[in-house]
Amino acid sequence: MDYYNRISDNLLIRTPIPYTAGITEDPTVNLGSIRNSGFEFAITTQNTTGDFLWTTNFNITFNENEVLDIGTNAVGDPLEIPGEQIPLGGHLVNLTVVGRPVGAFYMYEFDGVWQLEEEAEAAGFGSVPGDAKYVDNNGNGRVDDGDRTFVGNPTPTFFGGITNTFEYKGFTLTAFLNYSGGNQLFNGARHLFARSVPFVQNLAEVADFWTPENPSNIPRPSQGGDAAYTTFLSTIASTRFLEEASFLRLQNISLSYNMPSTITDPLNISNLRFTLTGNNLFTWTNYEGYDPESSSYSSLLSAGQDLTPY
Repeated sequence: MDYYNRISDNLLIRTPIPYTAGITEDPTVNLGSIRNSGFEFAITTQNTTGDFLWTTNFNITFNENEVLDIGTNAVGDPLEIPGEQIPLGGHLVNLTVVGRPVGAFYMYEFDGVWQLEEEAEAAGFGSVPGDAKYVDNNGNGRVDDGDRTFVGNPTPTFFGGITNTFEYKGFTLTAFLNYSGGNQLFNGARHLFARSVPFVQNLAEVADFWTPENPSNIPRPSQGGDAAYTTFLSTIASTRFLEEASFLRLQNISLSYNMPSTITDPLNISNLRFTLTGNNLFTWTNYEGYDPESSSYSSLLSAGQDLTPY
Protein backbone atom coordinates (compact mmCIF):
# COMPACT_ATOMS: atom_id res chain seq x y z
CA MET A 1 0.00 0.00 0.00
CA ASP A 2 1.26 3.46 -0.91
CA TYR A 3 0.16 6.89 0.28
CA TYR A 4 0.56 9.86 -2.03
CA ASN A 5 0.13 13.60 -1.60
CA ARG A 6 0.84 15.37 -4.87
CA ILE A 7 0.58 19.12 -5.34
CA SER A 8 0.50 20.45 -8.90
CA ASP A 9 1.49 24.10 -9.33
CA ASN A 10 1.40 26.65 -12.15
CA LEU A 11 -1.67 25.20 -13.81
CA LEU A 12 -2.95 26.56 -17.12
CA ILE A 13 -6.16 28.32 -16.15
CA ARG A 14 -8.46 30.58 -18.15
CA THR A 15 -9.18 33.39 -15.72
CA PRO A 16 -12.46 35.33 -16.01
CA ILE A 17 -12.05 39.10 -16.21
CA PRO A 18 -14.61 41.93 -16.25
CA TYR A 19 -16.24 42.84 -19.57
CA THR A 20 -15.09 46.40 -18.94
CA ALA A 21 -11.53 45.25 -19.67
CA GLY A 22 -12.45 45.28 -23.35
CA ILE A 23 -11.11 41.75 -23.98
CA THR A 24 -13.41 39.30 -25.75
CA GLU A 25 -11.76 36.12 -24.44
CA ASP A 26 -10.56 35.32 -20.93
CA PRO A 27 -6.74 35.00 -20.86
CA THR A 28 -5.06 31.67 -20.07
CA VAL A 29 -2.31 32.00 -17.46
CA ASN A 30 -0.08 29.81 -15.29
CA LEU A 31 -1.74 30.04 -11.93
CA GLY A 32 -2.82 28.15 -8.85
CA SER A 33 -2.27 24.74 -7.31
CA ILE A 34 -4.23 21.52 -6.81
CA ARG A 35 -3.67 18.64 -4.41
CA ASN A 36 -4.39 14.98 -5.14
CA SER A 37 -3.95 12.71 -2.14
CA GLY A 38 -4.92 9.20 -1.23
CA PHE A 39 -3.95 5.55 -1.06
CA GLU A 40 -2.99 2.99 -3.69
CA PHE A 41 -3.26 -0.72 -2.97
CA ALA A 42 -2.37 -3.67 -5.19
CA ILE A 43 -2.19 -7.41 -4.60
CA THR A 44 -1.51 -10.49 -6.71
CA THR A 45 -2.63 -13.94 -5.55
CA GLN A 46 -1.97 -17.43 -6.84
CA ASN A 47 -5.28 -19.09 -6.07
CA THR A 48 -4.59 -22.60 -7.39
CA THR A 49 -1.61 -24.69 -8.51
CA GLY A 50 -1.17 -27.81 -10.60
CA ASP A 51 -2.71 -28.38 -14.02
CA PHE A 52 -5.33 -25.73 -13.39
CA LEU A 53 -3.82 -22.33 -12.55
CA TRP A 54 -5.82 -19.36 -11.34
CA THR A 55 -4.14 -15.99 -10.73
CA THR A 56 -5.78 -12.76 -9.57
CA ASN A 57 -4.43 -9.20 -9.79
CA PHE A 58 -6.37 -6.54 -7.89
CA ASN A 59 -5.73 -2.81 -7.47
CA ILE A 60 -7.64 0.11 -6.02
CA THR A 61 -6.89 3.80 -5.60
CA PHE A 62 -8.65 6.19 -3.24
CA ASN A 63 -8.22 9.79 -4.33
CA GLU A 64 -9.19 13.19 -2.92
CA ASN A 65 -8.91 16.18 -5.22
CA GLU A 66 -8.81 19.69 -3.77
CA VAL A 67 -8.15 23.13 -5.21
CA LEU A 68 -5.60 24.93 -3.01
CA ASP A 69 -5.17 28.19 -4.91
CA ILE A 70 -6.45 29.72 -8.14
CA GLY A 71 -5.53 33.34 -7.52
CA THR A 72 -7.68 36.37 -6.79
CA ASN A 73 -9.82 38.83 -8.70
CA ALA A 74 -9.34 42.59 -9.04
CA VAL A 75 -10.57 43.26 -5.49
CA GLY A 76 -8.53 40.49 -3.88
CA ASP A 77 -11.26 37.88 -3.45
CA PRO A 78 -10.48 34.25 -4.44
CA LEU A 79 -11.37 33.52 -8.05
CA GLU A 80 -14.38 31.41 -8.95
CA ILE A 81 -13.89 29.79 -12.34
CA PRO A 82 -17.02 28.49 -14.11
CA GLY A 83 -16.94 25.56 -16.49
CA GLU A 84 -18.51 25.44 -19.92
CA GLN A 85 -22.24 26.15 -19.94
CA ILE A 86 -24.53 23.40 -21.18
CA PRO A 87 -25.95 24.13 -24.67
CA LEU A 88 -29.63 24.23 -23.67
CA GLY A 89 -30.31 27.45 -21.79
CA GLY A 90 -26.65 28.26 -21.22
CA HIS A 91 -26.81 27.04 -17.63
CA LEU A 92 -23.78 26.66 -15.37
CA VAL A 93 -23.13 23.23 -13.86
CA ASN A 94 -19.42 23.34 -12.86
CA LEU A 95 -17.63 25.82 -10.63
CA THR A 96 -14.02 25.66 -9.46
CA VAL A 97 -13.25 27.32 -6.12
CA VAL A 98 -10.65 26.91 -3.40
CA GLY A 99 -11.38 24.10 -0.95
CA ARG A 100 -13.42 21.93 -3.34
CA PRO A 101 -12.63 19.50 -6.17
CA VAL A 102 -11.80 20.89 -9.59
CA GLY A 103 -14.98 21.44 -11.59
CA ALA A 104 -17.27 20.67 -8.65
CA PHE A 105 -20.93 20.45 -9.60
CA TYR A 106 -22.74 23.69 -8.79
CA MET A 107 -26.43 23.97 -9.65
CA TYR A 108 -30.01 24.15 -8.39
CA GLU A 109 -31.30 21.40 -6.09
CA PHE A 110 -34.41 19.78 -7.54
CA ASP A 111 -36.99 19.28 -4.79
CA GLY A 112 -39.73 17.46 -6.66
CA VAL A 113 -42.96 19.00 -7.97
CA TRP A 114 -45.39 21.39 -6.30
CA GLN A 115 -48.45 19.39 -5.20
CA LEU A 116 -52.07 20.52 -4.84
CA GLU A 117 -51.80 20.90 -1.07
CA GLU A 118 -48.84 23.26 -1.61
CA GLU A 119 -50.70 25.61 -3.97
CA ALA A 120 -50.51 28.65 -1.67
CA GLU A 121 -46.78 28.19 -1.01
CA ALA A 122 -46.14 27.60 -4.72
CA ALA A 123 -47.91 30.86 -5.58
CA GLY A 124 -45.36 32.70 -3.45
CA PHE A 125 -42.70 31.46 -5.87
CA GLY A 126 -44.77 32.33 -8.92
CA SER A 127 -45.53 28.66 -9.50
CA VAL A 128 -48.56 26.41 -9.61
CA PRO A 129 -49.05 22.72 -8.76
CA GLY A 130 -47.26 20.59 -11.33
CA ASP A 131 -44.31 22.99 -11.68
CA ALA A 132 -40.78 21.92 -10.81
CA LYS A 133 -39.74 22.89 -7.28
CA TYR A 134 -36.24 23.86 -6.17
CA VAL A 135 -34.63 24.32 -2.76
CA ASP A 136 -34.68 28.00 -1.77
CA ASN A 137 -31.13 28.03 -0.43
CA ASN A 138 -30.92 31.79 0.05
CA GLY A 139 -34.40 32.01 1.56
CA ASN A 140 -35.64 34.93 -0.53
CA GLY A 141 -38.82 33.24 -1.75
CA ARG A 142 -37.94 32.95 -5.42
CA VAL A 143 -35.81 30.87 -7.77
CA ASP A 144 -32.64 32.79 -8.63
CA ASP A 145 -28.87 32.38 -8.96
CA GLY A 146 -28.44 32.57 -5.19
CA ASP A 147 -30.15 29.19 -4.84
CA ARG A 148 -27.41 27.34 -6.67
CA THR A 149 -25.06 25.36 -4.45
CA PHE A 150 -22.35 22.70 -4.56
CA VAL A 151 -24.01 19.33 -5.04
CA GLY A 152 -21.44 16.82 -6.28
CA ASN A 153 -18.04 15.82 -7.58
CA PRO A 154 -17.25 14.89 -11.21
CA THR A 155 -14.00 13.15 -10.18
CA PRO A 156 -14.10 9.54 -8.93
CA THR A 157 -13.02 9.14 -5.31
CA PHE A 158 -12.01 5.52 -5.91
CA PHE A 159 -11.15 3.46 -8.98
CA GLY A 160 -9.24 0.34 -9.95
CA GLY A 161 -9.35 -3.01 -11.65
CA ILE A 162 -9.25 -6.78 -11.21
CA THR A 163 -7.81 -9.36 -13.58
CA ASN A 164 -8.42 -13.10 -13.30
CA THR A 165 -6.32 -15.48 -15.40
CA PHE A 166 -7.16 -19.19 -15.74
CA GLU A 167 -4.76 -21.65 -17.43
CA TYR A 168 -5.37 -25.28 -18.28
CA LYS A 169 -3.54 -27.52 -20.76
CA GLY A 170 -2.73 -24.87 -23.33
CA PHE A 171 -5.91 -22.85 -22.80
CA THR A 172 -5.74 -19.41 -21.16
CA LEU A 173 -8.81 -17.40 -20.17
CA THR A 174 -8.27 -13.83 -18.98
CA ALA A 175 -11.00 -11.48 -17.74
CA PHE A 176 -10.35 -7.84 -16.84
CA LEU A 177 -12.89 -5.71 -14.97
CA ASN A 178 -12.43 -2.05 -14.10
CA TYR A 179 -14.52 0.14 -11.82
CA SER A 180 -14.83 3.58 -10.30
CA GLY A 181 -17.19 5.41 -8.00
CA GLY A 182 -17.88 8.31 -5.70
CA ASN A 183 -18.59 10.73 -8.56
CA GLN A 184 -21.61 12.08 -10.43
CA LEU A 185 -22.39 12.80 -14.06
CA PHE A 186 -24.73 15.39 -15.55
CA ASN A 187 -26.99 13.49 -17.95
CA GLY A 188 -27.41 15.76 -20.97
CA ALA A 189 -29.73 13.30 -22.72
CA ARG A 190 -32.27 13.50 -19.90
CA HIS A 191 -31.90 17.27 -19.66
CA LEU A 192 -32.68 17.55 -23.37
CA PHE A 193 -35.29 14.82 -23.83
CA ALA A 194 -37.02 14.62 -20.43
CA ARG A 195 -37.48 18.28 -19.51
CA SER A 196 -41.27 18.32 -19.84
CA VAL A 197 -41.38 20.42 -23.00
CA PRO A 198 -43.96 18.72 -25.27
CA PHE A 199 -42.08 18.51 -28.57
CA VAL A 200 -38.94 16.97 -26.99
CA GLN A 201 -40.46 14.51 -24.52
CA ASN A 202 -38.61 11.54 -25.96
CA LEU A 203 -37.83 9.51 -22.84
CA ALA A 204 -40.28 7.13 -21.22
CA GLU A 205 -39.98 8.73 -17.78
CA VAL A 206 -41.96 11.81 -18.88
CA ALA A 207 -45.04 9.65 -19.49
CA ASP A 208 -45.52 9.77 -15.71
CA PHE A 209 -45.86 13.58 -15.71
CA TRP A 210 -47.80 15.36 -12.98
CA THR A 211 -51.57 15.76 -13.16
CA PRO A 212 -54.05 16.32 -10.30
CA GLU A 213 -54.94 12.63 -10.62
CA ASN A 214 -51.29 11.54 -10.87
CA PRO A 215 -49.30 13.55 -8.27
CA SER A 216 -45.86 12.42 -9.45
CA ASN A 217 -42.51 14.19 -9.29
CA ILE A 218 -42.25 14.63 -13.07
CA PRO A 219 -43.12 18.27 -13.95
CA ARG A 220 -46.20 18.86 -16.07
CA PRO A 221 -45.64 19.51 -19.82
CA SER A 222 -45.47 23.16 -20.83
CA GLN A 223 -44.32 25.24 -23.76
CA GLY A 224 -43.95 29.03 -23.74
CA GLY A 225 -46.82 31.52 -23.79
CA ASP A 226 -48.69 31.66 -20.48
CA ALA A 227 -46.62 28.67 -19.36
CA ALA A 228 -43.24 30.27 -20.12
CA TYR A 229 -42.20 30.33 -16.47
CA THR A 230 -43.18 26.69 -16.04
CA THR A 231 -41.09 25.87 -19.12
CA PHE A 232 -38.15 27.77 -17.64
CA LEU A 233 -38.43 25.83 -14.37
CA SER A 234 -38.48 22.50 -16.21
CA THR A 235 -35.41 23.40 -18.27
CA ILE A 236 -33.15 24.50 -15.40
CA ALA A 237 -29.94 22.49 -15.02
CA SER A 238 -30.40 20.88 -11.62
CA THR A 239 -29.82 17.78 -9.55
CA ARG A 240 -32.84 16.28 -11.32
CA PHE A 241 -30.41 15.37 -14.12
CA LEU A 242 -27.34 14.72 -11.93
CA GLU A 243 -26.76 10.99 -11.49
CA GLU A 244 -24.40 8.67 -9.65
CA ALA A 245 -21.78 7.44 -12.11
CA SER A 246 -20.30 4.48 -10.24
CA PHE A 247 -19.81 1.42 -12.43
CA LEU A 248 -18.25 -2.01 -12.79
CA ARG A 249 -17.29 -2.91 -16.36
CA LEU A 250 -16.21 -6.16 -18.00
CA GLN A 251 -13.61 -4.35 -20.06
CA ASN A 252 -11.90 -7.28 -21.72
CA ILE A 253 -12.13 -11.06 -21.93
CA SER A 254 -9.68 -13.17 -23.89
CA LEU A 255 -9.57 -16.90 -24.62
CA SER A 256 -6.32 -18.28 -26.08
CA TYR A 257 -4.97 -21.66 -27.07
CA ASN A 258 -1.31 -22.53 -27.59
CA MET A 259 -0.87 -25.30 -30.11
CA PRO A 260 1.30 -28.10 -28.69
CA SER A 261 4.87 -28.52 -29.91
CA THR A 262 4.01 -31.92 -31.38
CA ILE A 263 2.10 -29.99 -34.05
CA THR A 264 4.24 -26.85 -34.44
CA ASP A 265 7.73 -28.45 -34.45
CA PRO A 266 7.18 -30.50 -37.65
CA LEU A 267 6.01 -27.29 -39.28
CA ASN A 268 9.14 -25.39 -38.13
CA ILE A 269 6.92 -23.02 -36.14
CA SER A 270 8.27 -22.01 -32.73
CA ASN A 271 4.91 -20.96 -31.34
CA LEU A 272 1.33 -20.85 -32.64
CA ARG A 273 -1.38 -19.21 -30.57
CA PHE A 274 -5.05 -18.61 -31.40
CA THR A 275 -6.87 -15.87 -29.50
CA LEU A 276 -10.47 -14.72 -29.30
CA THR A 277 -10.98 -11.33 -27.63
CA GLY A 278 -13.96 -9.20 -26.68
CA ASN A 279 -13.84 -5.62 -25.38
CA ASN A 280 -16.29 -3.50 -23.40
CA LEU A 281 -18.72 -6.39 -23.07
CA PHE A 282 -20.94 -5.37 -20.17
CA THR A 283 -21.33 -2.54 -17.66
CA TRP A 284 -23.13 -2.63 -14.33
CA THR A 285 -24.22 0.89 -13.34
CA ASN A 286 -27.22 2.93 -12.19
CA TYR A 287 -26.31 5.73 -14.61
CA GLU A 288 -29.09 6.10 -17.19
CA GLY A 289 -26.95 7.59 -19.96
CA TYR A 290 -24.88 5.85 -22.61
CA ASP A 291 -21.61 5.58 -20.72
CA PRO A 292 -20.79 6.33 -17.04
CA GLU A 293 -17.28 7.37 -18.11
CA SER A 294 -18.54 10.00 -20.56
CA SER A 295 -17.22 13.54 -20.40
CA SER A 296 -17.86 15.92 -23.28
CA TYR A 297 -15.03 18.30 -22.39
CA SER A 298 -11.35 17.52 -21.97
CA SER A 299 -10.92 20.31 -19.41
CA LEU A 300 -11.34 19.28 -15.77
CA LEU A 301 -13.04 22.64 -15.21
CA SER A 302 -16.02 21.23 -17.14
CA ALA A 303 -15.69 17.58 -16.15
CA GLY A 304 -18.67 15.28 -15.77
CA GLN A 305 -20.89 16.79 -18.46
CA ASP A 306 -22.32 14.03 -20.66
CA LEU A 307 -23.66 16.01 -23.60
CA THR A 308 -23.83 13.02 -25.96
CA PRO A 309 -27.15 14.01 -27.60
CA TYR A 310 -25.98 17.51 -28.44
